[in-house]
Amino acid sequence: MTRRGWLLFAAMSLIWGAPYLFISIAGEYVNPFVLVLLRTGLAVLVLVPIVLVRGQARIMIQRWRPILAFALLEIIIPWPMLNYAETRISSSMAGLLIATVPLVAALAFLVSPRAERYSLRQVIGLILGFGGVVLLLGLDVDGADPLAILLMLGVVVCYTAAPLVMSRYLSDAPPLPVMTAALVMATAVYLPSAFIAPPLDVPVRGWVSIVILALVCTGLAMVLFGALIIEAGPTRSMLFTYVNPVVALILGVLVLGETATPGMLLGLPLILGGAILAMRGGGAEGGRGRKIGP
Repeated sequence: MTRRGWLLFAAMSLIWGAPYLFISIAGEYVNPFVLVLLRTGLAVLVLVPIVLVRGQARIMIQRWRPILAFALLEIIIPWPMLNYAETRISSSMAGLLIATVPLVAALAFLVSPRAERYSLRQVIGLILGFGGVVLLLGLDVDGADPLAILLMLGVVVCYTAAPLVMSRYLSDAPPLPVMTAALVMATAVYLPSAFIAPPLDVPVRGWVSIVILALVCTGLAMVLFGALIIEAGPTRSMLFTYVNPVVALILGVLVLGETATPGMLLGLPLILGGAILAMRGGGAEGGRGRKIGP
């Protein structure tokens, strides 16, 4: 893992740990599907002019098929599934299920020659990290809805497959036009939701949260995510999902006044230690300058 890879990993851990806070604020005033539209739409308004100025629009057009496949797997299909599931299960359970993405991704070599293979040390890191997530969030299974669990498993599969598509078909393309095109496609799909439930009477704090979600947690994050997939490989790039709950809970304690639990104190070192073990080089192949697969 290069220094650039570690910086991208740290950035993604922070940026995609923060949306839980802003979604909880914006979600008080905006329909969940409209919120997705605002996130992608506002990001597109900023990113498209940058792509045009850089003369990279041709990439968006030439590579539209694999970009569409990536957009379907990373945004268009899983986001509404996740939104609906979280109305029927606790956020802790949702976070716990999302944290299984690295474990599922570690088995992706069974079905894809492009997937990475892990050493024993890295597998131990995955297991330690997931154990830390369980301690951090708690195994809240009370009233778990079977349909919601099934939808969350679908989200996990999508989140596992999307980086494989990126690594296989788009690793030679700059992340900015690729992710911008994916967000444009997602915006087009979600556009009708604005007419069904328009965002009216949203206070300033709601719009501030929406703008941060759109520009930082969506626009900037998606570009960094694409760079991380290319740099670290499709499997290790998803390990930040272990650290995201840590960031979310720290923000909850500092900003929302939530209480730190013993599970947080025990889970934090396991998550960070497990992620470091799994991210370090060894058996896993992939990323910039490395061969992916056998």
